[in-house]
Amino acid sequence: MNSQSNHLGLRLPALLERHDRLDLNHAGSSNDLDDLLFDCNEMQMQTRRNLMALHAREARDDKSWIALVEIEHFHPFSDLVTDRTMTRAFRFPGFEVAYIHSSHWLRMYMLRQTIRSLHDMRQRLIPGWRPDEKHAVTERELLFYVLSFCRLVPFFVETGHGATGDMSCFFLLYIAEQYFRNNKHWRWVRWIKHVSERIFTKGMSMPFGIAAPESPSQASDVRYSDEKAELAFNRIEFPNAPLLPDVGRNVTPQGTVWMPSRSAPTPTSPALDRVKQQISSPG
Repeated sequence: MNSQSNHLGLRLPALLERHDRLDLNHAGSSNDLDDLLFDCNEMQMQTRRNLMALHAREARDDKSWIALVEIEHFHPFSDLVTDRTMTRAFRFPGFEVAYIHSSHWLRMYMLRQTIRSLHDMRQRLIPGWRPDEKHAVTERELLFYVLSFCRLVPFFVETGHGATGDMSCFFLLYIAEQYFRNNKHWRWVRWIKHVSERIFTKGMSMPFGIAAPESPSQASDVRYSDEKAELAFNRIEFPNAPLLPDVGRNVTPQGTVWMPSRSAPTPTSPALDRVKQQISSPG
């Protein structure tokens, strides 16, 4: 699955380049735009199918689970990073699963941003046209991907994972910082700056040329709750999984748990039974 995902990801740069070369003043720009929009939609569907196939295989083997756990569970990250803007992060069964998800979310973020831009271009070419609601790209969806980038970092920082992965894992922080800065979410800009200073050496730390405002009155800063990100995670990435029905409250000792599932899980699935037990357990 990982090789299939990587092969699919190689198509993304070409799509981005085609977007950058679009000229709306060109006579055939409308056809070029629609062709690119079709290809982007096709790639995002295949990207999502690949992730669903991974979840189905892991559920069949009854061995994979993803948890959103308190930041204190991550060492040395929680010891080094004292800013608690982000209070919980993703824990995965292993580095490979985490890396696959990070690659998936990055590709989806780039694709969905490109699709939103193409929708805007099409509206300029065809006054009155609007994308179907189910195809429209919302700011909440993009925010979900960006928050997911941040929630991957503590797991990647853990001892042992540094030898498995590479610095490209942390490129997601740079993308998140640009998103937060562009949308004036200065609290998160300051958090990323703090993380960069604490977990990277000076030679690897990201440059921050513009300081974030220190006073809340200098920017319309919004703090996004964990619950909003959890709901987005549920709806977008695991539409067919037996998820916890009330994500803010059903928390196991290991954290809030999502179990990957086949699209139609059997009532006797060991994975599903374990989740049901966790939900019904007192406390």
